[in-house]
Amino acid sequence: MPICENDDLELHGNEYYGHLLPFLFHNKFINRKGQSVGQLLNNIKLDEIWKYINNWAESEGLPFKSCDVITESGVKHYVRSLMKESLLSPSRLQKFCILFDKGGLVPKVNIENDRLLSAFCNHYQYIGLSLHKFKQLISKDFKEYLVNVLRQEYDNWDGTTKIKERDRKTGKVKIESGNTYYPLFLLLDYDWNSQTAKFGLQLYCSEIDEMDDMTFVTDDTEESLSSVYIKNDGYANKPFCIEENNLNLILKKENGVFSIHEESSQSIKARFVVTDYYLLKVYKNKYVATNEFVKGEYYLFLLRNSAEGLFANWLEENFAICISRGLLGECYNLYEIRSVSTEMPQCNNLHFKSEIRCKSVGNIEVKMGVQEDVVLLSELFAAQFKISGVDVVNDKIYAVSVNSEHRSSTELTYNHEKGLWILKPFKNIFQLNKEFQLYCNESPIPYGKTYKFSDFVLPENFKEVGLDTWGGMTDNSSILGLSLPDDIMQRNLINWNTLQLQMKNADRQEIGISTYEKTDYMLYALTSASYQTDRWVITMEWIREIRDRIASEYENVELSIESNKFVLQNTLADYFRMGYINYVYTDKGLCLTANHPTLILLSPDYQRNVISSMQGKNIVSKKCTERYYKCLLSGGRTPSLIQEIAKYQSILGYKMEVISDDNLLMPQTIFIHAKERGVFSEIAKKLNLKYQDNIYANALLEMLPSVSDYLTYINNGQERDFWGVPHFRAIDYNRMSEIYSERCSEGRSISNQEINKKDFDKANDFVTFFPGTREEVSVVIKDGCMFEVDKYWGHFIGMSLSDAKVLIHDEDKAQISMPQQIRLPLLYARALTLLTGQTPTSTFGSRTYSIGVNPCTYASASSPDTILGKLGQI
Repeated sequence: MPICENDDLELHGNEYYGHLLPFLFHNKFINRKGQSVGQLLNNIKLDEIWKYINNWAESEGLPFKSCDVITESGVKHYVRSLMKESLLSPSRLQKFCILFDKGGLVPKVNIENDRLLSAFCNHYQYIGLSLHKFKQLISKDFKEYLVNVLRQEYDNWDGTTKIKERDRKTGKVKIESGNTYYPLFLLLDYDWNSQTAKFGLQLYCSEIDEMDDMTFVTDDTEESLSSVYIKNDGYANKPFCIEENNLNLILKKENGVFSIHEESSQSIKARFVVTDYYLLKVYKNKYVATNEFVKGEYYLFLLRNSAEGLFANWLEENFAICISRGLLGECYNLYEIRSVSTEMPQCNNLHFKSEIRCKSVGNIEVKMGVQEDVVLLSELFAAQFKISGVDVVNDKIYAVSVNSEHRSSTELTYNHEKGLWILKPFKNIFQLNKEFQLYCNESPIPYGKTYKFSDFVLPENFKEVGLDTWGGMTDNSSILGLSLPDDIMQRNLINWNTLQLQMKNADRQEIGISTYEKTDYMLYALTSASYQTDRWVITMEWIREIRDRIASEYENVELSIESNKFVLQNTLADYFRMGYINYVYTDKGLCLTANHPTLILLSPDYQRNVISSMQGKNIVSKKCTERYYKCLLSGGRTPSLIQEIAKYQSILGYKMEVISDDNLLMPQTIFIHAKERGVFSEIAKKLNLKYQDNIYANALLEMLPSVSDYLTYINNGQERDFWGVPHFRAIDYNRMSEIYSERCSEGRSISNQEINKKDFDKANDFVTFFPGTREEVSVVIKDGCMFEVDKYWGHFIGMSLSDAKVLIHDEDKAQISMPQQIRLPLLYARALTLLTGQTPTSTFGSRTYSIGVNPCTYASASSPDTILGKLGQI
């Protein structure tokens, strides 16, 4: 339910019952044999079904009773409940976001039902409801249902006004998008010594943590506010400081709204909604408004003077202490509630959740395809749980061992700032490797799961993502995981004799003793989850949870994870470049797995000496500096695999080198050094690794296509229609080309405002719609038609269409640089990275690849001129 997708269908007659047929078939009310619509109406009475349900509910003592309703034919039916669910179709319900927009609302705010109903009454015509249907919905019979629907739709609203509709004639899905609204929460900085309060507005955008820095301006005065970016927890890195007099005027008006929008993308908006009260929770030594109401929790409560009488008894019952009066233009008073114990019946948002439920939050799960009835939690971190329906002060939560002879328990502790219950990994010998369930006091938490602390496990069979040469996933994938086609790898791309002679003449090479730390948490988790299965286990939401958990564990460490908006995007890009993972975005979402552990043969390092020439062109001499062959350990890993590799060093005659990364999300880089290449084959055979005996980057570059090839390829691609979407980004590549060379030499970045176009070319261009959101789509407009394309190839098509040469090749340093706004197509990025085994450096607005190409190669595709030529940059 609802059954009727077509808003024009009546709620009775053959058409309606025709839509009811699949429901009745599925639920075994009738079987399919010989049941046409006409036969159905003759053979079954819908009222009999509901009468049967009523009788059953009465016999079971359930509070359910469907009421009689008179249809146009005058026949009574027990179908009121069914009619309620059919009054508003799914296509109509998705338009409720327009009601909330027009009503001046945003998500996650303490909005009462009366205000939701007011928004519906004032703006129902914007969602296509007739006056007749409006009066029917607000009538006595259906008003309660309408309010429940409004509450449900509002609680699930993400702030967008995006409508997806399928054209009944063409079958194409058309997307109409207006604005995206994010909440501005009231933020309080309270000095307990001086009892002074300072207020600001805190932006919350949980969906766009990888967006560029955003600069907002006020809707009414166009006054510029400070630039912000969104942190891992969804909050902006700093609040907006609104002048005290202006903030007082905003809050003075009951049910008022203060709106701002992003300067360069006016469809991104934020609102502060004025309400009679604000529930404030602890956040980073300050207090921020919240709509979560937890029994026993500590809150500050900001209450409008005019509502004091309504809340007086409730404040007294919760032993609230007034700590400041006459705030915000003498309109509000501030109370401290040290442990909230009673609900406020008259307020929809001040009710405790009555049902006890438990959710695992921010835990790094060990997904390994077995024991699916048991949730495996990494033993490297304490477990965290969000438990609703409990008193966080008076109730006790325990982890109780199950399925074992010795039953033992450990009490969890409550973290007030996180709002989570914490369980440290077991040290007790009686609980090690034991499964456990969570109990509240003496009773198990209903519908609770069974958990177990576990080590990460290397899959026996990996589910590897196959890629075609474009970096996509098709039926013609030629690259499985990291394995390149045999015909490419078996080509003699290297003069091995010359290379060996140059390595022999290298200075003595010392490889120091390296210590490996078990801190590659994200790669461990991705590896364990990459087991062979028919479904895609790894999701972006899960990866964000892993990132957030690692960030929270190291937030006070000197080498902490950056809080900027690009950290996860850049990290996953580096994972791909280094070959740890493969990923592709498809219509079904993200397809990502760790690759089978693989040894990637690299060319040795060369020292470059640059000698100035009288003719103006420098002379570069190259000398090999490594005496050992070198492999990068790529693909997935677990602590036990690295332990095994370290163990066999002396037995098989190789050395393991470990290099740490400043980014705690990045794995430690592991190189394997050996005098003979045959040792790598022995390691691979012994430890079930993959290895192909050729310089990997050279072979990969041989098979990669060009920009012109991609332009030909997309002619058969999916045509899209985003002509009416206002939320887009298009780059002026000629402008970028003009200023990048100077900026790069000066160590300065290009701002988006300098290169963003206000409109795009309707004939030929590259455009990204809904940039920085989950709905982001990139298209190439070619001869007036839109084709969906890979975003990274799209940039190079855009440069090609504009005849813009943006990339810079520094011959002396053997480097290729590009602005941060540009990324290489995925497999080109991997190939250039694996020329050296080092990720590109990202500083001062540039991304720079070192391409110290082996001088002993026969692979012309690995020369800088060939690479730049394929990318349309020379």
